[in-house]
Amino acid sequence: MVHSKPKLLYFSNDLAFFLSHRNAFAAGAVAAGFDVHVAVRNGSTAPPTDGITWHNWPLVRGVARPDLEITAYRSTQKLLENLKPDIAECITFKPIMVAGFLLARHHNIPVVNAVMGLGSVFGTPNTQPVLRALCRPMLKRSFTNPRSRVIIENADDAQTLVEQYGIKPNNIIVIPGAGVDVEEFKPKPQKRKGLPIVLFAARMIEEKGVRTFVEAAGKLKEAGAKARFVLCGTPDKSKPTAIPEVELRAWHKSGVVEWWGYCEDMAEVMAQASILCMPSEYGEGAPKAIVEAAAAGLAIVATDIPGCRALVKEGKTGFLIPPGDGDRLTDSLGRLIENRQLRDELSENAREFAVSTLAVDKVVSTTIDLYRSLLNEY
Repeated sequence: MVHSKPKLLYFSNDLAFFLSHRNAFAAGAVAAGFDVHVAVRNGSTAPPTDGITWHNWPLVRGVARPDLEITAYRSTQKLLENLKPDIAECITFKPIMVAGFLLARHHNIPVVNAVMGLGSVFGTPNTQPVLRALCRPMLKRSFTNPRSRVIIENADDAQTLVEQYGIKPNNIIVIPGAGVDVEEFKPKPQKRKGLPIVLFAARMIEEKGVRTFVEAAGKLKEAGAKARFVLCGTPDKSKPTAIPEVELRAWHKSGVVEWWGYCEDMAEVMAQASILCMPSEYGEGAPKAIVEAAAAGLAIVATDIPGCRALVKEGKTGFLIPPGDGDRLTDSLGRLIENRQLRDELSENAREFAVSTLAVDKVVSTTIDLYRSLLNEY
C-alpha cells in the first residue's frame, strides 16, 4: 500500500553528479508532495535540503573489489527493507545494475531506470566486451522488470537498448537530459568582450575529444584566428584515459589553449563564451554542456553522434562533424570565429530551442508525471 505521502528513493553512486543532474528533480518531487530519499555515495556530506533525506550508499563507480561490491549489494537490500519506498529511481548504469536488479528480483514496487547516456562501455562497439558481457544479465533483468520504465536521453540510445536488451519500446521514455534553468543560463552580450572565446567544457578524458580540440586550436592560431580557446574541467582520475594534469598545464603554458580547471559557476563561464565545442568520440546522452550552452546562446560545434546530434540542429544552432575529424572541426570553428553574423544567428536559434525544449521545469514536470502514472498503475 502506498504511503499517504509517496516515498521516493533515488539511487546514485556519485554525489556531485546527482547534485548537478538530478537535484532539481528531487526538489520537484518534494514540491509535488513526495517524501524524498537519496541513497548516494558520501551522502552524509550532501548539503542540507528541505524535504530530502540523504543516506550513505557505499556503491563505488566503475569496477571495484568483490568485497566492496558485496558490501554495496547488502547495503542496498538493507536500505530497501528499512525504508520500504513506494517508488525508486536508479541513476546511471551501475546503480541500475545493483539496485535495479534487486528491485526487479525482490521488491514489488515501480522503478524508473534513468540511463544518462550509454558511455564508452555500452555505447561504443567492441569496447570492453568482457565487462559488457558480465554486466548484461543484471542489466537485462533490471530493464525488463515489468514494473519498470526506462528514461533515456535520446532516440538513438533508446533504439540501442531495445535491440540489445529487449526492452519494450513503450516502456522507454525519451527525456532530453537534466534540463537547464533558462533564467540562470541566458545570453549576456555585455559579458562577451574582446576576442571570442571557444569553450570546451567537459571532463578532461581522451574520449571527450580533448586532443582533437587542442590540435584544432593550434592550427587556427597558426592561421591567425582571432580567438581564445578555453578548456574548462578537470581530469577524471577514475578513468585510465584521463589527460595528465602536467600535460594540461603544458598546453596552457604554450598559449595554444587556456586551462581554467574546475569551473563552479558555469553560467558565468557560458556568458563569456561565444562558441561551445563538444568533439566527443563516444555515445553521449544529452550533454549538459550543450544544453547549458544552447540556453546561454552559444553557437555549437559537436560531433555527429548520439546525444549531440539530438541537441544540435545542423546549420541552425551549430554544426555537426564526424568524430575524430580534426580538419572538419578546424574548418567549422574557423568559420564561426570569422563570421560574427553567423555566430549571432546560430546563437539566437540555440536560445529559442533551449527555452522551448530543454527548460528544467519542463523536463522535471514530465518526470514527476511519470512517477505519478507508475504509482497509479502499480
